[in-house]
Amino acid sequence: AARQRQMRKPCFRFAAALAFFVSLFYKYHPAEKSAQNTDAMKKVLSILLVVILVGIVAWAWRYRSGACDYRYEVVSRYDEPCKDSSDCTSYYVSYPVFSKKLFPSAGVDSINAQVFRQVSGPDGKTPEQLADEFFQEYRKYVAFREEIAAEEQDTAMMRFIPTWFSTAECFVVVDAPRLIVTGYKVNQYAGGAHGMYALAYTNYDVLTGRRLGLSEVFSDTLALAEKITARFIRERELDTEVPLSEQGYFIEDNLLPLTDNFALHPDGVIFYYNVYEIAPYSYGSSSVTVPYADLDGILKYKPDFKRAEVFAPDMES
Repeated sequence: AARQRQMRKPCFRFAAALAFFVSLFYKYHPAEKSAQNTDAMKKVLSILLVVILVGIVAWAWRYRSGACDYRYEVVSRYDEPCKDSSDCTSYYVSYPVFSKKLFPSAGVDSINAQVFRQVSGPDGKTPEQLADEFFQEYRKYVAFREEIAAEEQDTAMMRFIPTWFSTAECFVVVDAPRLIVTGYKVNQYAGGAHGMYALAYTNYDVLTGRRLGLSEVFSDTLALAEKITARFIRERELDTEVPLSEQGYFIEDNLLPLTDNFALHPDGVIFYYNVYEIAPYSYGSSSVTVPYADLDGILKYKPDFKRAEVFAPDMES
């Protein structure tokens, strides 16, 4: 619930105030009053209407300049033959749908389209279609395991057929008037020695709907790589005298590679590296948060977090 900004209903106070003043007008100034008094009350009522209209415009402008509303769309399914959902092949996807309800926005529409492509893939399939394909592949896997077990008369293999799961959650990290930041967290097991997980951040300009990449945010990528590396070594308390490649990292020239997987956050810019990108699977994923003070001089997009809703960047809270 904390991660859902529901559609805000229009403010009805102005309408109630208008009805109140109109009722007063007819209560204390009936039709038989003189024309002079009627004209005077019409002027008063006109002034009140202007005040109410100004208030409505001011409220609407504040609404327009505020953060987007959004809701989450969810697709959650279990394999049909499964009786116990705690040990069942499952498919789950959720993603936000943003809205400026009173004022439709081409920028917000573009963001929604990009979010949907992220969870549905390049082929444009719906989450429901992807779920169908996932379960079809699992049933093929079960049939294959049963066939091999029967050929080898392996009862243990027949008894143990691991379940699969696919969980994909696109969630809001920052919802600000000019900036939306999302995280896309995927956790999947589809056979093999272990499952795979990944996290990808995306930054959007709300007015244009454009995705903000490295070139839109930073002016000097070499200086950026140096700052990321220095902060990474400091946060991990690594040996500055030993090359990173000799400390288990897949890093050449002792500089972390630049990545488009970053999040503009009030705490700083979070750069995220998934498993295998800069280190073995056993190291897990890696992240580094570079404070904005360290980026002075190379940050050309200045994020504004006023009136923003901010959530944990890893979706744990």
